Amino acid sequence: MTRLHPSPTSPAVLALIVASLSALPACGSKGGDDDSAGGMGGTGGSGAMGGSSGSSASGGGGGMMMARSVVFPFDSDEQSWSVQYTSSGKDAALKDIPAIDTTAVTVQWTTGKGDGDMGGALEAKIPYASPRQYVGLGIHLSFEDLTDKLITARVKLESGIVSDADIASKTPGAKIYVKASGDEYVYAAGVYQSFTSFGNWTTLKMDLKDPTSWSYVDKGTTDAPKTFDPSMVGELGVQFDSPDDLTTAVIEGSVLIDNVTY
Repeated sequence: MTRLHPSPTSPAVLALIVASLSALPACGSKGGDDDSAGGMGGTGGSGAMGGSSGSSASGGGGGMMMARSVVFPFDSDEQSWSVQYTSSGKDAALKDIPAIDTTAVTVQWTTGKGDGDMGGALEAKIPYASPRQYVGLGIHLSFEDLTDKLITARVKLESGIVSDADIASKTPGAKIYVKASGDEYVYAAGVYQSFTSFGNWTTLKMDLKDPTSWSYVDKGTTDAPKTFDPSMVGELGVQFDSPDDLTTAVIEGSVLIDNVTY
């Protein structure tokens, strides 16, 4: 008996080929990161309680999406964020530069200035009077466990701190900070990000899984060492710094914070 072999171009064979191809897994792509970093600033001090949750943000690579919660979207109010501390560095004579009076810093919710959606954001007007002045805007938490979390925040320098002529060279900046370890309130800060222009949103990051990426952590002294414990976070915020260069002419600045995630 003669066997019949189907032609490679017959409808039956083509249907089998199409079915086999459609069963193969799809390939994903990896997203990029537009953030740069550099520099370092000062550290600082303490104060309201609260917190809420919002929508979600995504990140990751290799075709896999890692969800991160937008904990502070500032959609309709300040979400209990306020001035937590002010501090300062030393002048050329190694004397303490006066810190900004916390009551002189204005923090309010604003609308129409949000990141991407033109919605709400947290706005602060800071009366800088000298280089090396630092202001922490943040919130007290109920000793949250943020172990291995990646914290991000979107920030913008609207105007001021330095003049238009100085913004590219005498750069102010910002960084995420966390105070943890229960009642000790051990201070640590993420990557310092310089502002080199006005009116542009940039992303701040602090990877609690990678202490080597932090710009600062308070380890105490030999006699009284301190340990940063990310499982007991009592305060979270963003620190804004005037330039480190003591020759810089400094003025009041207006800054925005939006979409804090972890």
